[in-house]
Amino acid sequence: MKKCHIGSLPPPLGGISVYLYRLQQLHPQDRFVNARKLRTITYMRLLCQNKEEIVLHGYNFKKVVLAYILSLFSGVHYSLVLHGEEDLFQRKSFLVRFLLRKSFEKMSTIQLVNQEFYAKMRLIFQEKVMTKTFVQHAFLPPPLGDEELIYRTYSYEMLSFLDRHSPILVANAYRLVFWHGNIDLYGVDMCIDLLHRLKEKYPHIGLVFALADDSGEPEYFERIKNCIQEYNLNDNVFFMTGQRELWPLFRKADLMLRPTCTDGDALSIREALFFHTPTLASDIVERPEGTVVFKNRDGDDLYEKAYTMLSRYKFSAT
Repeated sequence: MKKCHIGSLPPPLGGISVYLYRLQQLHPQDRFVNARKLRTITYMRLLCQNKEEIVLHGYNFKKVVLAYILSLFSGVHYSLVLHGEEDLFQRKSFLVRFLLRKSFEKMSTIQLVNQEFYAKMRLIFQEKVMTKTFVQHAFLPPPLGDEELIYRTYSYEMLSFLDRHSPILVANAYRLVFWHGNIDLYGVDMCIDLLHRLKEKYPHIGLVFALADDSGEPEYFERIKNCIQEYNLNDNVFFMTGQRELWPLFRKADLMLRPTCTDGDALSIREALFFHTPTLASDIVERPEGTVVFKNRDGDDLYEKAYTMLSRYKFSAT
């Protein structure tokens, strides 16, 4: 049976949308529907046609429950891929938990991207749900044929920055977000502090921080910029803003950073490892094999691990 994948399609670029773009190239026989543009009535028609298995990418309570209700009448098969949605594991009312349990029990399969999500699922749902639940990362290798097109989206200033600095660190965030009120979710602050400490050893070091949407937390972003100026790092930091694929950057990076205080199965880590780029990430979740981890929000441990990794190589003065 062919599949109809429903999820976010680019633009904008994100973990799910990039995954589905690559999946579409591998499985052109399947149908791919952009969830952001999908009207409820169209979604109901898809559920009633019973010619394709519906695969939902990302947690959406209304879509999950509607699939369950209509499956009772249409017999449609539907599955779910959870890419990193923490909202599913937040406290729910009895009615919501009941509907989720019934919806999950009717699914063909439930794919989770890491063991942490699996453990959380086991605390919430019974064996009838867990027997169809499995863990498999949602990474597909990038299409290398797109590299030249992606390079054309990079500014001259950014490419010049790469040429002028060594070593190169790369980190990324969708937008600046606070976790639990006042913690920098993506760890931009930790990247700047790390850069400040490493500059003593590597005067020509550079950090490219990719920020897809720079509209989040503008006051905090200004504080970050002020900190960069106080540390005399204006020439060592480049914020690459806007929607661009990042994987060509990892081919030029000497160290990829992922200092997040919560995470799913980060696409950027998988991409960096695919290109054999040294990768350093927080230990907040289990990371892919090959990743070096540091204690979450521990700047000293981050510095020690980063310096150890960089000291294995010699970097030319630029």
